[in-house]
Amino acid sequence: MSGLSLPHLIIIFVVLPLSFLPSIIAFKRSHVQKWFVLLLNVLTGWTGIGWIAAFIWACVGKPEPKELRS
Repeated sequence: MSGLSLPHLIIIFVVLPLSFLPSIIAFKRSHVQKWFVLLLNVLTGWTGIGWIAAFIWACVGKPEPKELRS
């Protein structure tokens, strides 16, 4: 049987997006330091503590001023 198995599909469509949730939130909110949130998420998100720190930072940070948004 070729292709992806159910566990692989679960990882791709559920676990992976959840692991990058802080970064997704930061970019959706146009967080001033969204790239640093992404960096923190990528480098330390796997630890759990790093993921929580990135999540909190993404949620409490200020959005960019409207004139700077692209």
